[in-house]
Amino acid sequence: MAAVTRGVSRIRRAVRLGSDRPEGRGGVPRRAAGDGVRVAYYSHTGAVSGAEIDLLQVVAALRETDPLVFCPAASELARRLDAAGIRTRGVADCAPRMSASPTRVAAGALATLRAAAQLGVRLRREEVDLVHANSIRAGLVASLAQPVHRRPVVWHLKDFLPTSGLGRVIRRVARQADWRIAISEAVRRDFCTGPGLLERSSTIHPGTTLGEPSREPGTLRAELGLAPSTPLIGVLGQIAPWKRHEDVVRALAIVRRDLPDARLVIDGTAKFRRENVEYAAALRRLAGNLSLERAVYFGDHAGAVHRVYDDLDVLVLASVAEPFGLVLIEAMARGVPVVATRAGGVPEIVEHGVHGLLVPPRDPEALAEALRAILGDGRTRDRMGGAGRERAARSFTVAREAAQIEAVYRAVLARRR
Repeated sequence: MAAVTRGVSRIRRAVRLGSDRPEGRGGVPRRAAGDGVRVAYYSHTGAVSGAEIDLLQVVAALRETDPLVFCPAASELARRLDAAGIRTRGVADCAPRMSASPTRVAAGALATLRAAAQLGVRLRREEVDLVHANSIRAGLVASLAQPVHRRPVVWHLKDFLPTSGLGRVIRRVARQADWRIAISEAVRRDFCTGPGLLERSSTIHPGTTLGEPSREPGTLRAELGLAPSTPLIGVLGQIAPWKRHEDVVRALAIVRRDLPDARLVIDGTAKFRRENVEYAAALRRLAGNLSLERAVYFGDHAGAVHRVYDDLDVLVLASVAEPFGLVLIEAMARGVPVVATRAGGVPEIVEHGVHGLLVPPRDPEALAEALRAILGDGRTRDRMGGAGRERAARSFTVAREAAQIEAVYRAVLARRR
């Protein structure tokens, strides 16, 4: 036990030191293919949302690692990786819904076992030193495949676990992992309960590249025909019920009592589940029911989100329990103040009154009050925007994240020797 404790301490120390390494152009220089630690990254899905954006940014920023990404072929993720010059291998999609339904649990278990069998064989053929699983689902597959591929496995925890019996099963499998990286301390504490989990884990916050200068100004106001003085609120990212977009729509109706010109843009897509698509349609109906058809805009600027951020007065995140909140650090990096729910990993990013304002979840009145406070005071907006930009540049860069992850690889492999 003492030896394990010493090993864990060395890994955590290595993670901290990894963030202090010098950076090159764009944060970190690229290394030649074939150099350094050979890591197989596994994504169980080819759709691109926050977890996959994080993966895309990290593999492009590695200094000491030769990445090979296993993901569904002909997917959006595979196309983006190919465009970035990252080597890929095609595998079957494995995205069954985590559910308490016995039928869905059985179907999900079968799909997971099939994916594990395929991944194990494919990894066995490759010259890789370590497997990095990009999600809880990916970690489950990679660990089940470990008897075949026989490589150390690192889980990257990017979500909260379901509270059902399925969550307990996943935790049991996760004990096999050599290390667990959580995107927030909230996720780490939620997942790593029970023996052998918290001890071999660490928190590494994601980073963003949006702090780098942009040659293109914001274009959103021009697209919408809005004047520079029009108060503009933004909600960006995945559209899903747990994101609570409806609270922001209701808050807008309240805000417009004092600021009748205020507008809201909901920029993102409904992915992964049919209920998300239905939720997006319900949001449009809600806007109509509140007579906000001309005040709420729906769009999708994936790949060019800086053009949206640069025209916003404030960014809102209203999730019930956000594991991290990538859109928060993106907005902060662009100098946009934020209003967010005090839940999940959000308080690790935003200090109330400094970078923005925090409110309780499921409370449109509180959201509206916070929005009025920021929209109605230009000095407060500028102060919070500047403080957010400084915090993002200091604590939430992709270069820092990649260096800390590579420190985990070095330490895990050293323990295996």
